[in-house]
Amino acid sequence: MQFHYTEPQTQLEELFGGHFCINAIGNIEAGDAGRFRHFLTASNVPPRCVVYIDSAGGDVDAAIEIGRLIRGAWLSTDVGRYLLDFGKTIDVPLIPRKKHQGQCLSAATLMYLGGRLRYLDDQATFGVHQFKFPSARGDEVPKHFLAKSQNLSARISEYIYDMGISPQFLLLSAATPSNEMRLVSKPELERIGVVTGGQTAVAWILEANNGISYVKGERERFDLRTSQGNALLSQRCWLLFLGGD
Repeated sequence: MQFHYTEPQTQLEELFGGHFCINAIGNIEAGDAGRFRHFLTASNVPPRCVVYIDSAGGDVDAAIEIGRLIRGAWLSTDVGRYLLDFGKTIDVPLIPRKKHQGQCLSAATLMYLGGRLRYLDDQATFGVHQFKFPSARGDEVPKHFLAKSQNLSARISEYIYDMGISPQFLLLSAATPSNEMRLVSKPELERIGVVTGGQTAVAWILEANNGISYVKGERERFDLRTSQGNALLSQRCWLLFLGGD
């Protein structure tokens, strides 16, 4: 997989919505997680950037590790490519940018789940199926292959839980054979919490103060009217529980 980082070309572009963003393009291969970790450090990528993914999948373990790096760096994810449009550079002070539609299939969907916020256009392609190791051969059947497959399933389940994703995502994947692809619509992905749009789910916490118990809900939201690098807002609400005898 190739990683490319761009930032606003000028302060003026940043002021009027120029994006800090990462494009992650191509198949995910073993070792890409280490390359992505180095890429984040070398490029000095700020938090709350968007990672645009255009990939047909690849190595599951690498996809999981990249997803964890995305979450740890407080990055968001989207499907497609967000590129400078060099075909429209005549008599303009800045090179315009253009969103290109893309695909997020198989293991790439695990990478996508790492986004703190997760966006998806209606025209984007998002596809899932069963994850598995390459076909076992010789003495590996069934001595080691079954154990490896079970271990892979456990790692995927743990990762999905850690990312706060509904188990329904696993059910969608498990229902489709590995030699087929289930294309999932944006409304269905929104329903099960895979696509968040510009705000996180509400996190509820039980607290007490001066004898009054209350549940505090908090979520974070991006204001897309401004630059995607600096527009994080917090929203909070409280539910009071008054005790009595």
